[in-house]
Amino acid sequence: MNNALLKATPQAALQRKLLLLNGNAHAPIPVTPIVENVLSEASLPEIRMTACLIAAQRWTDDTHSPDTFTDTADWFAARILVLNIQRLEIAPHDFKTIKTAILRAKTFATQHKRPFRQPEIRIILHQKDNGVCPIWVEQ
Repeated sequence: MNNALLKATPQAALQRKLLLLNGNAHAPIPVTPIVENVLSEASLPEIRMTACLIAAQRWTDDTHSPDTFTDTADWFAARILVLNIQRLEIAPHDFKTIKTAILRAKTFATQHKRPFRQPEIRIILHQKDNGVCPIWVEQ
């Protein structure tokens, strides 16, 4: 038997970060203090651009734009793609939105021939702040 087949593929080390959900106008501004390992999506314009591109793929009416073009699933899909999120910690009520976001992210990545790795979802029961999302990304 070939010993090379028995060696485990090394897993990339993941680092926990807090993502401030402050790029989407519908998300509340977090009240938690700024600490280490915090990312502010407002400082990452790629997330907004990607969310808009994902939403635009669903747009079929060419007469006018809606008041709200993107939705929460578009934003999560963009976060997953831009930040290459490997694990998300979410509240139970966000599960359906995240599943929709993962499907949209996968579809977008496939259409644009980009790599996609589905993030692991962890349900947390005691979410402290709706304006912060704990994520895990590769170091």
